[in-house]
Amino acid sequence: MKPKKGKLRKFILERQRKLEDLTPSAVHQAFNTLWKDREPISLQAVSQQLKRMGLGSVEREAFVIEKAKAEAGKDITDYEEVKAYISNAEMHHITDFVIKRTLKFIRLTWELMGKTDPHDWTEREVLEALKTKYPITKDAQDRRVFTSPHAVCKHLSAVSTIFKNVMSEGWSKGFSREKGELVDFFDFAEFTAYDGAAENFDGMSKIGWQAADRAQINLGCREGVNEKTGLMSLLWDDIDYVARRCSLHEKGGHGKAGRVWVNLPIGGQVFTWIQGWEALMEWHKERFGYYPSNSQHGTGRVFPVTYDDFRENFHLQRKRAGGRIASEKETLTPHIARKTHAQWLKRLRVPMEIACGKFPDGTFGVGWDNVNIYKDFYTRIEPDEYSEAMDKATARMKVLGLA
Repeated sequence: MKPKKGKLRKFILERQRKLEDLTPSAVHQAFNTLWKDREPISLQAVSQQLKRMGLGSVEREAFVIEKAKAEAGKDITDYEEVKAYISNAEMHHITDFVIKRTLKFIRLTWELMGKTDPHDWTEREVLEALKTKYPITKDAQDRRVFTSPHAVCKHLSAVSTIFKNVMSEGWSKGFSREKGELVDFFDFAEFTAYDGAAENFDGMSKIGWQAADRAQINLGCREGVNEKTGLMSLLWDDIDYVARRCSLHEKGGHGKAGRVWVNLPIGGQVFTWIQGWEALMEWHKERFGYYPSNSQHGTGRVFPVTYDDFRENFHLQRKRAGGRIASEKETLTPHIARKTHAQWLKRLRVPMEIACGKFPDGTFGVGWDNVNIYKDFYTRIEPDEYSEAMDKATARMKVLGLA
């Protein structure tokens, strides 16, 4: 009988002595038959071919053992799919951080699966294996969920990305983001401390990093994972030095094409206290020796660093700043600048429809086509909003003669 994958090691030890003198030549014959017939090669296919050849369970068990021996000395990076993922990711300029994270979670999944051949995995088996690390519990709505659904989603995403036939289509729908998550943001004092903690790092001076910090807060844009989108894609040619605004390339989401946002306020007309425009001008002068104008300015990217540099600097800078933002909290990533932009607009009572930048494009925020995304995932209710609401309710009751 064919052992379960999770029990292969025990099975090998029990059967090794019995089969130590057996040479599985029949296995090679079965393999060659499948190859000639252009049939897919798999454990199950070879086992069935052996059965069709009239061979008993001993030969089939021998094949399982030989396969297990081969897999035992194999690393997850030895699989062709993993090599292809790394090659394609590097060719498309995926950041080292994303590649390392995907490899980390495919390795963890592989280990939970007993280091068995990923070609033999099924979605059900992967989920069962993940339950050993992330047990099932009940949430506030009494639903059965993993103790760490975000970590489980990263495992499954890695499997789906590399070994494409394991997960069923639409598997991620069961791991949709809950409202109220990802709402961390800088308050005014925290941003001042963070900005003040900038230092020279990997190709940009302190002034350059401060210009980047303040530009992203003003723009509300994504930082961008490569040189083609977000803050990383901003060019000196994209800036209007009279209007103090810029154009910015943003990636698309959920299958949507990317687009160019125009007329974005990089100059800090809203968040004037952070002096974003002044920092940008000083950064240009430091690099090119003069203050820019529409007729004369530098060329190339405004912030010539990679996303990996951007992310590393973010963590170094926040730790130097101290306080709450120096913690190891997972949600504190460079994306906090985008959420800070959204929350500060809410704190200033900018209407959601305007904050989402529907028309004209990017009056304030960038890319929130659906106001519910802005409301549910990027902001939280400010404490003084409750008292404001009650004051309005009280005044209304007086008008209606109810108070």
